[in-house]
This record gives sequence, structure tokens and C-alpha cells, in this order.
Amino acid sequence: MKLALGRKRPFVFAASLALATACCFAAVGTACAADEPVSGVVGAVDRVWGNEAVDTAIAASKEAFPEGLTEGVVVLARDDDYMDSMSATGLAGAYDSPILLTNRMELSSQVLKEIKRLKAHTVFLIGGNVAVKPAVENALIRAGLTVERIFGNEASDTSVACAKMIEEKDGSRNSLDTAVVATSIDFADALSVSSFAYKYHIPIFITTSYDSEAGDRVLGAEAKAMIDGYAKVFVPGGPGALPKSSVEGVWGEEKVTRVFGMTGYDTSVAVAKKMMEDGYLPGSTVGVANGMASAKGLDALTSSALLAKNDAPLVLVEGTINTGAAVAFIAGNNNVFDNVKVFGGTYVCPNDLVEEIDDALSNTVHYVAVLGSDYWDRGASKKVVQGSDTQIIMRVDTEDATVSLLTVPRDTYYVQRGDDCRPNYPGSTCICGSSSACLGKTWYKSNYAFHYGYYQAIENGSDHTAATRAGAVKACQALSEIAKVGVTDYILCDIGTVQKVVETIGGLTVNLPYTIDWGTTKNRLYAGEQVLNGDDFNVASRERHSYAERYGLPEDATRQSVDRMLLCNLIKAALNSDEIGFDNTGDLLNMLVASGFIQTNISSERISEWGNALQQKRDSLVVQGASGPYEVERYDWPELGSNGEGSIQTVADYHEEEYVAIAKEFCSGSRMNSGYYVETWN
Repeated sequence: MKLALGRKRPFVFAASLALATACCFAAVGTACAADEPVSGVVGAVDRVWGNEAVDTAIAASKEAFPEGLTEGVVVLARDDDYMDSMSATGLAGAYDSPILLTNRMELSSQVLKEIKRLKAHTVFLIGGNVAVKPAVENALIRAGLTVERIFGNEASDTSVACAKMIEEKDGSRNSLDTAVVATSIDFADALSVSSFAYKYHIPIFITTSYDSEAGDRVLGAEAKAMIDGYAKVFVPGGPGALPKSSVEGVWGEEKVTRVFGMTGYDTSVAVAKKMMEDGYLPGSTVGVANGMASAKGLDALTSSALLAKNDAPLVLVEGTINTGAAVAFIAGNNNVFDNVKVFGGTYVCPNDLVEEIDDALSNTVHYVAVLGSDYWDRGASKKVVQGSDTQIIMRVDTEDATVSLLTVPRDTYYVQRGDDCRPNYPGSTCICGSSSACLGKTWYKSNYAFHYGYYQAIENGSDHTAATRAGAVKACQALSEIAKVGVTDYILCDIGTVQKVVETIGGLTVNLPYTIDWGTTKNRLYAGEQVLNGDDFNVASRERHSYAERYGLPEDATRQSVDRMLLCNLIKAALNSDEIGFDNTGDLLNMLVASGFIQTNISSERISEWGNALQQKRDSLVVQGASGPYEVERYDWPELGSNGEGSIQTVADYHEEEYVAIAKEFCSGSRMNSGYYVETWN
């Protein structure tokens, strides 16, 4: 495909087109699956591990306490569940103790050996006789150790018991005068603050296992009474995990700080960012552990002492799939982090993850969500914002000079999470009676997400620019939910801007692979080389029906393929910045941001670094693309709501296994063979 400028009028606008047009195509970062891994150290990534969770805990203990203990106390928990121990990190910190694990039926022999190496005299055994059998306690006593069980009728009571012991040990509340409140439904939120709680001796109060009349898990009366005495309450997790009525409604907005993300993995990243920004965990190390339900949070739990001693936050990943939020966070702070500690063996944290993290530290591989809003400026009273119909993943490898593109079908539905369900919102359905009851049960079309976030911000008083950013965040969340990954960086542009740029430069010469009709002869574009004006370009990038009518091709899949070819050439054009009046690509990209052609949350320094690195290797640049599963059918699903055609909805089936296979190849940076409409352009 040949691309050239129709007229070489101001070079700045030609450059603007090269990148701004790329911004018309929405994108999302994707999950990276793993090969059969090997263990060990890769670069600055250090694996702390053992064959089982018990052994990983011992490895962490040896590194954190090479000379033994100062207080002589060890915290010991069962190795098959998290409910009691998830609130023990603050207690372990108060006694400068490691958290070790044992088989709940009998004392694990290797644990007793580690306790002796530590020269401990006392063991705090977390859980009652049902949680940890008396045989474990008896074995510890026979070994000459003093054993004190810390437990309650249920896990929420155990959290209160831990809090009381922290206050008793310190003689007062912690130096930050802060308590943590977290849900008991899962461990991710509570353990995302594990190193923070350990370092500052902060109690973690978790909710009861029973529901209130409103259907929410709540805090017990004794926990509430203790929290009353603290000046601040920190909540990791959104209102879907812990309702506002249980926290803000009790202690007020001023006392409560809530930090959360779309998923538990995103929440761990959000908490890590907060800890760093506030100066609580300012170290040059970050920890990574598996956050899957099957992992029980055990490696995250036992990492707390070692991380706290390194002033390090913890982020969670979903084994071989949901790594994007953590990796993006590490990449964005690679000027801060010089060491990453990955907790757990290769089964829970595969070697592909270690290599991803190593790439993030070396700042050579980047995943960015490039989002395009269908924004039409039709006068002050007629501004319309729709969705992001084309959704393309972009992976940039500045070392190997490879750009990979992966499309996610626009009609893929996903489950909306959070507390912002609106039953009457277009493109969604709430199959229950109220917003609070509908959490996790609302289906949204993925290309509606931007629209939703935009108008939600407008209703809250934001202007167009701020609302557009809010739409970008919501779109990233939706697509991350589909691809099992979190993306924090984005680039954003709207179609109206691109049309203006095309007109300003006098048109764009392209070689179209198909003849395109958009309803009228006036809007017909013939296959072959031609100069497109702004309206023509809009037709070329958006029309899809012609492919089915003229060629019998799937509409969206073919359009996505054409868009990827356009984007390929635009990327290459942007890298030829020296031919259009700029010293380097970094200066060009930053000019586009400053001029308002694109919006991004990526710093100008990072933009310059990435752009200039690619420009130096532009002669060997390879751009490749593919689509995720695109089978699309129209269903008569009244519960999905009306789209103007009765109850018939277009739905792209989400095939998770296929996405994982394609994503694995995509993340490897190798030539892509999986997926639909695979293309490679040198």
C-alpha cells in the first residue's frame, strides 16, 4: 500500500495526520500468556520462590531475616486458605516477624527448621482449632516453643484480635493513626496493602461473612468501635467490594480514603501508586505475586516482611493472563525501580511474566491504548460523542523495531463492574431492580464504554476535554475486562480533528484495496490509488457494509483489516519526521500533544524516548496486525436492551481461549500467525 501527501503544504499538518489518524482507531492492551517457564533471576528481576507456598514463605523469611529475629516471634498460618491470615500483616510488622505457613493438619517439617534458624521462642498461630488442628500446636510445644492462638468466631473476629494485639504491643495506635477496612469476599484488596500494613503496624479490619439486611457484608460492632478511635480509614477496593454505606456512610468522606481499580489487579496497582505518591513506600523495589483465587493469596501474604523492609509496594497478577496492569505500572516507574521481587514458583508466576517485567524495566516494550472517540463538533449546541467502533491493540518494541496491532471486535459485550450501573443507559441492560443489586450483572457493548464515561463526567460538571479523558479511562477499563489486562496509558483523538487535518494538507494519497460505498454515489471510493479529502478519509476509515454487499466479506473484520493497513503506513510516516521539518520523532509527537491534535497521559519524556528509539531503526521496522475472534451474530435478547432495532442486538462472541492464544503470540513480538486477517508489513 502506497501512502503520500496530496500537496506538501505545511509540514506540521502532514505530521499531525500521520499520528492523529492513528488515534482514530481505539486500542487496548492485552494479556500475555506464558510458555513453560524456567526459574531464576532475569536482569533486575529476582524470583523468591519454593516448590510450594510453604517453601516460598521460607525463602522470603530467609532473605528478610538472614541473621534471625529481634523479637523472637513468628506468625504462623495455614497453607490452604487466606481468611484468617489476611489481617495478620500489621501484627507481623509490630513484632518484626515473618509470616510462615504450615499444613493445617500437621506441622510442616521444613517450617519447624526455619523457626529454629530464626531462633524464635514464640509462635502466634493464626486461627482456631478448626482452622489449624491441635496437632500443629502440640508439635510446636514439643519443640520448646510458646504458642499463642489468635482467632475469633470467624475471620472478621480474628482481624479484631490482631488489631488489639497491635495496639497492645505498640502501646497506642500506629504512627499514621490509620486503620484499613477491606472485604472478606476475596484476599486481593486486603493483601494489596500488605507491605504498607506491615511497615506501619496498621490493623486490617475485614467484613463479616454474613450479610446485612441490604445484602452487603458489613463490619462487626467491635470492629466499628475500634475504628472510631482512628483518625483515618484507608479502603482498598471499590464500592462493589465494600459499599459506601459500610464505610463513608459511617465515618464520613473526610476520614475515608478509598483507592480502587476495575479489578483486584488494578486495585493493587492503584494502591501501589498511592503508597508511592504519598511517600509511604518510597523504595526502589516492587513486589509481584499471583492474585488468582486458586493461589489463595499466600505468596502475597508472606511477601509482606521482605517488601516492607525494602519500602516496596506489592502488585498482583493473574498468573499467565492478567499481567498488563502490573507490567504497565513497572514500566511507567522504571526510573524508580531497579529491582522487582517476583514471589512464587514458575507455576504461579511463569517465566514469560519475568521476561515481561524485565522488558518493562529496560523500557523497550510498551503497550498503549490508543483510543478514538467519534466526536462531532456541529456547533456549540450540537456536539455529539458516540463510541469507539474500531479497537486495536498496539504493542511497540523499540529494541526489535516491531509494532504489533491486535483488534478487539467492537460488538463484544462485557460485564460492567463498579457502582455506576444505570439501568436505562443505552446499550446496557440491568436485569435486577436497583443499581446496588445489579453490581456485576450489567452487560455493556464495549464500544459504548467511551460514550458512557464521557457523559457520566459531563453530568458531574466536567468540560469536554476532561470528559474525553474520563471516556478514555472507561474505554480502557472495558477493554481490559475483555482482554484480562489493565492498561493505564492511553492516546486519544477524535475523528473531527483528523478530517480537518486531511483538508488542511490538501488530501491524502492512498491505495485502497476495496471499492467502498457509503450510501450514495458521492460517497463511493474506488479501489486503487487516489487522493482522499477529509470526508473521503472518514468514509475509508469507517464504512463497513460495502465489504459484505460487494465482496461477501465480514463487515467489521474487513474494516478492521483496512484500518490496520492505514495505521501501519501512518506509523511509518510519523517516523520520517526529518522529511517533514522536525529534528526527531519525539519532537513531532510532543508537538501533536501540545497542539491539541491528541490527548495522552504519557509524559513528554517517555514520548520522546519511545519515538526517537523507533526512528533510529525505522529502516528495519516491521508492523504486523491481526484480529481477535470476530464471529458476529445478531441475537434476539430483550435483556440486552434496544439498539433502535427492537430487541435485536449485534454481539461478538468472546472466545477467551482464542484470545489467550493470540495474545501469547502477540506479546512475544514474533511474527504473528494466529488470529484473523493476519498481515505483516515491512
